Amino acid sequence: MNNDRFMHDLEDYLASQRIPAGCEDCVVVHTQGLYVWMRPEQVRPDELICFYDGDYRQVLLPTDPRIKSRFQ
Repeated sequence: MNNDRFMHDLEDYLASQRIPAGCEDCVVVHTQGLYVWMRPEQVRPDELICFYDGDYRQVLLPTDPRIKSRFQ
């Protein structure tokens, strides 16, 4: 395997597992059909705290415009 390709793949993997700045104390919640970073005290009874083993870059921040006013 080409070393440049290996380093690119490694950097991409590490980026996919990096928790975004400011979300270190958050949990992943499934709400409104989306996965969202949320502080534990913000989770409502109708929201599901998830074990998320995917690419963390796909989990939305609460400020993401795709999320309805519940988080604004």
